[in-house]
Amino acid sequence: MQSDGLKFLVPLLLPFLFGGWVFASGLRREETVSRWPDRVFALALTFAAAGGGMVVATGTGRHAVVLTFLGLVDLGYARLGLDLVRQSSAPA
Repeated sequence: MQSDGLKFLVPLLLPFLFGGWVFASGLRREETVSRWPDRVFALALTFAAAGGGMVVATGTGRHAVVLTFLGLVDLGYARLGLDLVRQSSAPA
């Protein structure tokens, strides 16, 4: 995707990427979900920062960093969903 497409796509993706961490943090504070989703989102953002630095320094591996980052974000959402399902099916 070229720069014109990225200018359109990035503002749409930011709420998805950072909103998951905010959502997981809020649910953790309410003790609805475990700490795992919050930790996975933090790991994804840390990995993106470190991986971005590595890509800038070496000039290679950009696709691997992006795919791993998106995989970690998806894993955070999956764990968040699992915790919510477990919470809703737990006996009252």
